[in-house]
Amino acid sequence: MPQKNQHGHTHKWKAYVMGINDEPLPWVEKVVFTLHSSFADPERTISKAPFEITSTGWGEFKIKIEVYFTDPNEEPREFKHELKLFTPGRNRGQSSHTTVYNEHYEEITFQTPSPQFHQLLLQHPQPSQRPALRTFVSDKKNKEELSKEDKEMLNKIQSGEDVVHSKLETAISNYKSLVKEINKYKKNIQQLEL
Repeated sequence: MPQKNQHGHTHKWKAYVMGINDEPLPWVEKVVFTLHSSFADPERTISKAPFEITSTGWGEFKIKIEVYFTDPNEEPREFKHELKLFTPGRNRGQSSHTTVYNEHYEEITFQTPSPQFHQLLLQHPQPSQRPALRTFVSDKKNKEELSKEDKEMLNKIQSGEDVVHSKLETAISNYKSLVKEINKYKKNIQQLEL
């Protein structure tokens, strides 16, 4: 059995919001983590990087995460994240000194950011490494150490990412075309009003 502390907690855990490859997030004003109601002070606000909280507990639960932006015109984004304390497939009564990672990739899209906020977003380099791949193999020295099942899962992740990236590129291209067309119509309307 895992050892309990004086509060009956068996695990130390951390929840966080971070950029891909730890890139800075200067466009994030604060992150609010809402924990299970059994916690003292279940709503925790972090107003500067790193946007993370650490605590102890004995059970798994969903954490509500709200990300607020430096531009007050941008609505906060809300996510739910399942806190995992136990390795899938292991008996919960077994002692385990391994770290359990349950990272989840969320992509935030801003439809029509203000010019200043848009400039702030563009100041950062594009991530060079695919997040799901990086997370999946982060504990392996190289791809050859992966089991057959892990390699199959990695191939599925890569295929899924390829589909998502392709659809995203198409959507971005369509969006840019629509913006050009809208600007053309705006210009025509302005000329008609003169």
